[in-house]
Amino acid sequence: MTAVSASFGSAEALSASTDESLRLWDLHEGTCVITLAGQCDAVVTDFGARQALSGGEDGRLRLWDLRTQCCVA
Repeated sequence: MTAVSASFGSAEALSASTDESLRLWDLHEGTCVITLAGQCDAVVTDFGARQALSGGEDGRLRLWDLRTQCCVA
């Protein structure tokens, strides 16, 4: 794991991992509910907007829609 983004008052966290994935976690259940594929070393989230921004060593930023589980930019 290279990074984690969580928010107070949210039951979710998003992690970035060395296996080039992002994982959305349900903190109450302790389970992974979404896995997204894409190089990432850092991550920030807006859980209210259901979006995440990840960045990798390749210098690229990716904007993720957590509702559709797709990279949108």
